[in-house]
Amino acid sequence: MRMRKLFAGLVAAATLFGGLAMGVSSAYAEDGETGDNNSNLSVDTQSAVCEENGTTITLTVTDANALKTFTDGVATGNRTFKAVKLANYNLNNGKYLTLESITEDTGIISKLTALGYNQSKDGDAMTWLSKTENSSKWRTFADDPGIDFTNVSAIDSSKIAIDDKNKTATFTMNSSGLWLIVDTSGAQVYKTNDQTTTYHPLKNMLVGTPLTGANCPSGNTGAVDTKDTSDVDNHPEFEFKKINAQDHGVQGAIFKVYEGESVDNAKIVFFTGSNGTYTVATAETPGAVTELQTPEGGVITLKMLDVTKKSYYVQEYQVASGYKDFKGDFKLTYNEDTKKWVATAVNDPNGLVNPSNPKHEYLTTVLNVKTPSELPHTGGAGIAVFSAIGLLLAGAAGVVYMKLRGAKKTLIV
Repeated sequence: MRMRKLFAGLVAAATLFGGLAMGVSSAYAEDGETGDNNSNLSVDTQSAVCEENGTTITLTVTDANALKTFTDGVATGNRTFKAVKLANYNLNNGKYLTLESITEDTGIISKLTALGYNQSKDGDAMTWLSKTENSSKWRTFADDPGIDFTNVSAIDSSKIAIDDKNKTATFTMNSSGLWLIVDTSGAQVYKTNDQTTTYHPLKNMLVGTPLTGANCPSGNTGAVDTKDTSDVDNHPEFEFKKINAQDHGVQGAIFKVYEGESVDNAKIVFFTGSNGTYTVATAETPGAVTELQTPEGGVITLKMLDVTKKSYYVQEYQVASGYKDFKGDFKLTYNEDTKKWVATAVNDPNGLVNPSNPKHEYLTTVLNVKTPSELPHTGGAGIAVFSAIGLLLAGAAGVVYMKLRGAKKTLIV
């Protein structure tokens, strides 16, 4: 039976399934024939050899953070792994490679039997698995090998070299052969000002240590690429500024934030922080507050707003000391295209809110005034004040006119 086509399929499938490199550990011969029960493959070329080439296995990921662990969103260490050796290499004096399973674990045999393995007919379990052309069986077995890892020791951290620049983890195994490596770190959460990234556990890896020589299977470098999986939640921060009529920042104004488009029956948002920088928290978070005070300079920065909420209502709860009680509120809406929060003035009859003020680097600004005359002329209350003054003046002018007219009539008489 010629094996070239079979092992071309193995190599292709090993490439297809990142994190699963059965091709590096297959019983293989370029032009050889199978043995009695397909467990031994041989070659006729006397000069060809197959030799062990160290005991390292190198894993490459697409994001270096996928190899790290995080606490409260901050990197604190590297992922932990466990490994079980499934088979030894038998190089048959360098002529060809066969696998020799080192375990008859009933859990493993049970999983392989479910995939079509017949222990009484198919010989060595790992050799049978390595020779199957159905690569989905490899992935199925690697994902659920029937092994209880509870009592399996973690790979010592000194045996794992992490290279952030090249996004690799290199494992130094105890011996050469076929190994199953399992990530035991669970999901890890990395946070920045703009987003939260959840890195899921890496897929189980069925991979062999490296071999060298013409009689070895293709792709026998002991290296495996895996597409690490992660979920990204965008949390763009939002800044706004409290100003006075002279365009200076105002300290001491207090704001509250609610989920939704108004304060009516809305859930208030809790934050932690100080000095103008506030991060979304929960009511149970130690030190959590609902009143956000503008610092010196007047800028408040909101972090970790949840884009799935779609909108927030920002209420000016109390003006700064020394200012008139004219307030302006605004709504925040998340823009899916720009990935940013957009402010819109609401409940702002005085025109105090400027959603994008060019005088302040296009920040959203909220004005505080010390006299009604400082109110924007486009505001309803400002117009009302000046209209009232105008009417009073007009009324006074009418009274004067009528009195002068009456006096004139008297003189004529």
